[in-house]
Amino acid sequence: MDTHLNLPEIPAHPMDLRLSFKPFIKYLTQRKATIPAGDVQSQVVDYLLEQLNPLIPADSIEETYTPDQLEAIAQLLKLSVLPIVGTEREIPYAFGLPIPLELFHASDTFIQYITPALEMGNEEHKNPTDKLRYFYQLILENCYTIRFIKELTPSISFQKTERGITKYYRLKVNVNFVEPQYYQSELPPLQNEWVEFAKGYRSFEQMTSTLPLHLFTLSGFCVFLVEDITEESSLQQLKEVFIHLQTDSEELIYNRFEKALRDLCGLPDIHIGLMPFFKVNDTYVFHPQFSNRSVFFTQIRTCEQHGDLLQQPDIQKTIAQRLKQHDHPHLFCDLNQFAEPELRLLHNNGLKSFMLYPIKAGDELIGVIEMASENADSLGEEVLFKVEKVVPLVRELLLFQINEFNKNVDRLIRQRFTSLQPAVEWKFNEVAWQYLKAGNRKPTQPELARVRFPQVYPLYGAVDIRNSSSERHRAVRHDLSQQLSGVEQLLEKVKEREYRHEALLEWNKHYQNVLLLDLSPDDEESITLFLIQQVSPYLRHLQQSQKELQEPIESYFRQTDPQSGIFHRAQRDYEQSLDWINSTVNSYIEQEEQKLQSVYPHYFEKYRTDGMEYNIYVGQSIAPKTPFVADDLRRLRLWQLTSMIEMAQLTHRLLPHLPLPLQTTQLILAHAQPVAISFREDEHRFDVEGSYSIRYEVIKKRIDKAVVLGSGERLTQPDQIALVYMNQQEISDFLPLIHQLQEKNQIAAEIEYLELEPVQGLVGLKAIRLRIQYTNSAPVQDLQLEQVRL
Repeated sequence: MDTHLNLPEIPAHPMDLRLSFKPFIKYLTQRKATIPAGDVQSQVVDYLLEQLNPLIPADSIEETYTPDQLEAIAQLLKLSVLPIVGTEREIPYAFGLPIPLELFHASDTFIQYITPALEMGNEEHKNPTDKLRYFYQLILENCYTIRFIKELTPSISFQKTERGITKYYRLKVNVNFVEPQYYQSELPPLQNEWVEFAKGYRSFEQMTSTLPLHLFTLSGFCVFLVEDITEESSLQQLKEVFIHLQTDSEELIYNRFEKALRDLCGLPDIHIGLMPFFKVNDTYVFHPQFSNRSVFFTQIRTCEQHGDLLQQPDIQKTIAQRLKQHDHPHLFCDLNQFAEPELRLLHNNGLKSFMLYPIKAGDELIGVIEMASENADSLGEEVLFKVEKVVPLVRELLLFQINEFNKNVDRLIRQRFTSLQPAVEWKFNEVAWQYLKAGNRKPTQPELARVRFPQVYPLYGAVDIRNSSSERHRAVRHDLSQQLSGVEQLLEKVKEREYRHEALLEWNKHYQNVLLLDLSPDDEESITLFLIQQVSPYLRHLQQSQKELQEPIESYFRQTDPQSGIFHRAQRDYEQSLDWINSTVNSYIEQEEQKLQSVYPHYFEKYRTDGMEYNIYVGQSIAPKTPFVADDLRRLRLWQLTSMIEMAQLTHRLLPHLPLPLQTTQLILAHAQPVAISFREDEHRFDVEGSYSIRYEVIKKRIDKAVVLGSGERLTQPDQIALVYMNQQEISDFLPLIHQLQEKNQIAAEIEYLELEPVQGLVGLKAIRLRIQYTNSAPVQDLQLEQVRL
């Protein structure tokens, strides 16, 4: 038998502890005063006082008793403080003093529980300050009438392990009949920091004066009760399993789960199975890896006669359907009494009792708990009752596993393929067939194993939020400034100030000065920690101690974010505006892309930045059965221009409704030469091939920060479309389209021709800028494909 005791270390302290029954007599006397005369309880109290008073000296400070007197008193205490329904054997109890542990009476069961535990010795207490806080609470409550909402309760936990089952116990120390006494002329003046320390608002190291414990004496006795908390501890361990789902390995999760469930049920030898029910395309599927954790499937695997069941593709579906029809717990206390083939199989393999508990989420069957024992009648209603308590936790574990399964499926698709679009899916099908023909291996001919599209024309566009980084910075700075000002106003209203009050004011002023200069990431973190860790706890304390500040402080906290504890109005305005713009742009581009596929099939990819950018690749190789002509490319380029106008119109109309009026910039890269793209399995995306194609990719990634030559002005500006190009041919393809839009008054007549500063080795970049003509009418209608084809 392995026994382990988790006792807090009890450091030496200057308080004197004396055995006394006067606090108990005082309790009975006060109790009698609250009971109506003639009541049965009053008679019981009278009897106890009648028996105890002759044994207890009334005037003497020191109380001494013979063993016989202590035993007589113990019998009276047992009658008055222990539950009547219990017997001495059923209730592990004792009476005595805790420091050091001296018992003048203990039940046999108490001795059986506690003696082996005490022989193991004490472990160091991880937080000895808690015990000191308890003494402070005891003295402050009894001598200074200070009430505590959160009272510390002395207790000792220990555990005993036998035959693989761990039982958990708690030794509760009841101190209701212990009183601190002060024998000097008058109590020391109450210090506020003593109360703050007792409540946990102040550390011991921060105290300038301490409560003189050596001047107090604790008189009375304690009632010790041992509680079996195995169920509580086992359930807590199961909760711990779910807390670490994201970090622990699957095997460790299962081992902890099974150990906690065995402890809860008190059955060391039971077999435990937990199997989630996975679905693919809304059909239950059999996952061999998880079947290894099933009691039933493990037994089948060891039986040659039924081993072929595991090869049946619909076995999981069959089992799930049967359990859905009978979704209640199935308890087979004695398998010998049942003739069903599946149960006979379990019995023939040495199992004598079996339980199957289907787990549902809503109306959906998501898995099953299995329990089996080699002893008949080991699994009964008592075990079923305990298992029902863990069902909500098991449901979360099964849902987590199902979610992980679905994520693994999605991850596998992303690892082996890209997001398949109808325009290119045919090519992936061809390559997948080549793999299948080669026995799931890479084909010997490299070209057959590649998803590649040569001679495709790239079209690139981007809608960005103007000065998004600086706007966020400004919002954070504004919120912090407002919060620090609010803190200053609250602190100035405080009349009764504590020693840390002035320090908080000084730091608050320091951080206000920091904000006047600028706000670095380090400054932001420092101010945030100051507000959360120092200001907020102090304001909560003031809210309780100074009634006139309750409403102003509550108003302050109403302005903070519940998650971060920081003022967030300006940041919320920024984020809401950013989200609104991006939602509008993304919704528009997604709808347009669906229409655009009918112009000519193409590959489209969209990226979320602070704004949005897209790539389009179009050409004959993407749609071999559909002729690709120059007019198709012209229509797509016209769509690039008109879509930029549409998105600018939409975001411009949003401006009056945005909490923060953020503006967008529009950018297009013109490229006249076709490129080749291929799917890269190592990076799981399409990429361009060839040196010339790569140069296009480099330009695309660097032009967003382009600057007009000689001016320092950013190329991209609100209310304009910037079109970047390298040579005259590339811009010539767009000029007729621009003229067409100018005639419709969608673009201003003036065109800015610009040269750009070199960008990281790129020399000779040019650009034109087109001013958008905004309309004040109702939202522009979606562009019709017939208009695009003009």
